[in-house]
Amino acid sequence: SSLKFEGRLIVQAQGDGPVRYVVADYDTEGHLRGYCRFDAEAVAAASTGFARPGAKTLLGQGVFVMTLDRGPDFERTQGITPIEGESLSLAAEHYFEQSEQVPTKVRLAVGSIQTDDRASWRAGGALIQLIAADDARGSTEEVWDRSRALFQTLADDELIDPTITPDRLLFRLFHEDGVRLENAVALRALCRCSPDRIKAVLASFGPEERADMVEQDGKIRVTCEYCASVYELAPEDVGAE
Repeated sequence: SSLKFEGRLIVQAQGDGPVRYVVADYDTEGHLRGYCRFDAEAVAAASTGFARPGAKTLLGQGVFVMTLDRGPDFERTQGITPIEGESLSLAAEHYFEQSEQVPTKVRLAVGSIQTDDRASWRAGGALIQLIAADDARGSTEEVWDRSRALFQTLADDELIDPTITPDRLLFRLFHEDGVRLENAVALRALCRCSPDRIKAVLASFGPEERADMVEQDGKIRVTCEYCASVYELAPEDVGAE
């Protein structure tokens, strides 16, 4: 996969619709955080008549952005494509086709399931990509066509069912071709915000802008949009006396 790397993957979609901005930030240690900015009333109005409104309906005209951050020793790489289709999976496929020139299929699902006498929300996804032909493999087009056809049979409930593990799901789809799994990485919600990071962000503003941030009680307060943590700082801590 073109996504094999060490570092962070940041996926964003932003537009002029009721949902203005949505982002997922993942690192290869399994840490994940996300954020969505939207107008609740506008979302409700746009959803009228839809069982599940799509990305184009909610995001409107906008862009899909993928950023790879391999750490301080590497330059960030970023690709931007217009939002295409009525799902983020189609937007992702369009991104790989236009920016990476790698044929890709993506399936995403989200839904509420009943576990232990309570309902909970789960999300799941799967991605396959064409491996280029070479002398060892020969042509891969026939395998790709068959894999795409099998991949299209994936149902949403298979992707979010906690009893269907990745190895079981892959075996269901591709048992005739053989399945090899890499070591699994457990996902954990974790925000990277900290007082030092907040101070660094505030330091990027000019002195007058920082002075305008001081509230009536003499404090500067910053809320992390990812985890809703509130940081309270003294003006002198960030040069806003």
